[in-house]
Amino acid sequence: MEGSRDETDETLDAVARRALDVAEGMAAVTGDERCGTEHLLFGLVVTAEGDVAEIARLFALDRLRVERAVHLLRERSCDMTRPPAATPARSPRLTVALESGGRGRLTPAELLAAILADARSGACACLRLLGVRPGEVRRLAEVAAAGLGHGDVESLIAALDRRTDLHRPWWGPAPAEPVRALPLPGGGPVELARSASAVGRLSGLVVGGEGLGFTLTVESLPDAPASSWLLAPRWQPREVLVPGDGARERLDPELVIVAVGDPAGPRVTNHRLRHRFVHEAPTGGALVLLGHTSAVERRNDRRCPTRRVEVSDWWVWPLPRRGEIRIGLSWSAEALTGSVRLDAALLGEHASRLASR
Repeated sequence: MEGSRDETDETLDAVARRALDVAEGMAAVTGDERCGTEHLLFGLVVTAEGDVAEIARLFALDRLRVERAVHLLRERSCDMTRPPAATPARSPRLTVALESGGRGRLTPAELLAAILADARSGACACLRLLGVRPGEVRRLAEVAAAGLGHGDVESLIAALDRRTDLHRPWWGPAPAEPVRALPLPGGGPVELARSASAVGRLSGLVVGGEGLGFTLTVESLPDAPASSWLLAPRWQPREVLVPGDGARERLDPELVIVAVGDPAGPRVTNHRLRHRFVHEAPTGGALVLLGHTSAVERRNDRRCPTRRVEVSDWWVWPLPRRGEIRIGLSWSAEALTGSVRLDAALLGEHASRLASR
């Protein structure tokens, strides 16, 4: 068995061999009994040179993102109480990929194409977790390994064409999707919450065929204590990479928690990071940050306090159709908490009118 393993390794060039060493080392450290194609994908990204490095940059495949995807896929934790396995066994799909080179030595590009040949492989699953189509990466790897001709260029452009409905912003209005601006209660911005140092307002509301958009504004008060606003507000949780356990969201005091939903029922929050553009249909409700801006106004007068304004745009999917919905925010760092209630039936009526146009 060991002799067969050595013979297989002889079919790899020097860079591909280093990638395999990294893959087996990662599998051993994380306590995996088998080294799979997902581990080799990580190894290829870590040791990437030339064409493979270009492919990795094109799809934003850095070592941190790929490592996180591997941990999410394997759902294993690093056990630091026991020594890692000497050399994990290779999975059947990895073995097939390593033996796909024939007589010549496998290059990293050929190896990348080989581990993506099976749509059920761990490498393909990792790419899908990152929002990347494995077929596109494989096609580029095949082109890099075989040389680029005119026909290859045409087919590559067609494969990467995003002008279809396969890749769309499920959680947020599409660029050409019509939306309707709705009047706010009272005709202007609605105050959600007020503390000694800040005020939060709902300053905009729009409805689309599939979701609800709104704008939140948090502004410092002129008579705010000097000790306030020491931490700039965050609209998304901080992502922390735990070695051997993937990435986790951390809810820090500076996080402005936004929640939308039925006052007595389910709701969606910004506790989790959500990627707006995906090509798989979403499986549940989501609250997505579309963008935010920060402004600081300092006047040339010490008697005038510094003014800070934070504006964030949000999208709720799907659109609530009945009952009441509540839009609320909570910023523990400045003791700012409050909400406003809206009529979901009225929002659904506007969405229906928009769809009937």
